[in-house]
Amino acid sequence: MAINETYYGASYFKDAFMPELANRMNHLLYAPTKFPEMIWIAIPLLTTLLLMEFYFGRYRDEELGWNTALGNSLVLVFVGIDLLRRIYGETFFASISMKTTVYLTPQTLIALTVLCIGIIMIMVDFFHMLPKSFAYLFSSPLFVNLTSYFAIIFIYTNAPIDLVSFLAAAMLFAIFILAIDIMHLVIPKYKTKTNVEKIMETVFKPQ
Repeated sequence: MAINETYYGASYFKDAFMPELANRMNHLLYAPTKFPEMIWIAIPLLTTLLLMEFYFGRYRDEELGWNTALGNSLVLVFVGIDLLRRIYGETFFASISMKTTVYLTPQTLIALTVLCIGIIMIMVDFFHMLPKSFAYLFSSPLFVNLTSYFAIIFIYTNAPIDLVSFLAAAMLFAIFILAIDIMHLVIPKYKTKTNVEKIMETVFKPQ
């Protein structure tokens, strides 16, 4: 009996789960081509992500900075608000009142999660509440923009919100991170000169 269960489990994993996972990854990856309305918010996120990763890939000696981290956290707040607008309509915030009904659907939970993470990170970055290495990680362009991008896909495309979708998103997230790391390896590095090096260049500058 155990052998049969193992066989059927392996068969399901190979013949049903893996194809569905691949199909869901394909859906998430090519979502902007099938849902053009999300391009207006997705392109600025991805453009900012690539530009900032190119920058920090070239200038490895520089760190994010609390002020930049604070600005990045604001992106999550704005994206969360836009996702609520997408779910409830253009007039949601104009007509909101104590009688407004907010249905806690999976889509709403995703939007509220993004919004809450953004608010928490704003507080953390503004008041320096956590070690900067930890805060910078979650306020980095990579984390902020990719998190926003996948949240936008789930809301704008009405993708099924289940374990398969989250696994697909996690795998694409990991692939994006790997691609960024590879990009960092091939980008020509610029080493920031130390104060001593600048002084020596000034003193011994050819006349």
